[in-house]
Amino acid sequence: MPGVLFAIVAINIVLWGVFIVRFKRLFSADDVIEKTRAEMDNMIRDINNNTVRAIDIIDDRTKQLKRLIEEADRRIALARSEEAKKLTASALRDTLEKKSVSEVSRRAANTYKKNVPRSRPSPDASYAVTGEAEALAEMQHSLFDDTRTSVRTKAEMNVTDDGASYAKVPVIKPDVYFSETPIVPKKNFTKQVLEMAEMGLTIEQIAKQLSCSKTEVQMILDMQ
Repeated sequence: MPGVLFAIVAINIVLWGVFIVRFKRLFSADDVIEKTRAEMDNMIRDINNNTVRAIDIIDDRTKQLKRLIEEADRRIALARSEEAKKLTASALRDTLEKKSVSEVSRRAANTYKKNVPRSRPSPDASYAVTGEAEALAEMQHSLFDDTRTSVRTKAEMNVTDDGASYAKVPVIKPDVYFSETPIVPKKNFTKQVLEMAEMGLTIEQIAKQLSCSKTEVQMILDMQ
């Protein structure tokens, strides 16, 4: 009997010891501090992760914005370059047209200078009349002395039955003469280059035909 009581007491002591230990673990200050620290660490870790993600998102948006700004700058520069090219092409076209007009004027002036005699002939000079000159003189003489039908310009008066009168004026039809070598207006320099290019001529051939530089021909072709 005493042995049974001793065993019961020993079991109670052991149970109380286990209970006290568990109670201390559940309600001790160290355990509460440790749990609180673990929760704070988890919270800080989550905040850091969210902050990193937010920073990454901000970096991505910043990079996208920079790319958009660079693309806008590139398009603005391209538009300015195209505008400058158009202005240069327009100025070059005006220069070429002025050059073409001045070239025509210069050639006409040179032709006039070549045809006009430089000195007056002396009255005392003697000349030999050739057969060609005689033929030319006869042709001019025939042109000026050719008889033409006289035009009757006198008005004819007609009187009607009631006594009214009116004049009938004849219609004068002047004679029209056409030259055997009509003057052909010179084409625009740019049109000549484009027409020759359409015919398959090379830049060197076009420059040789128009007596200009290959650079001018190339620039006109690039502008089209």
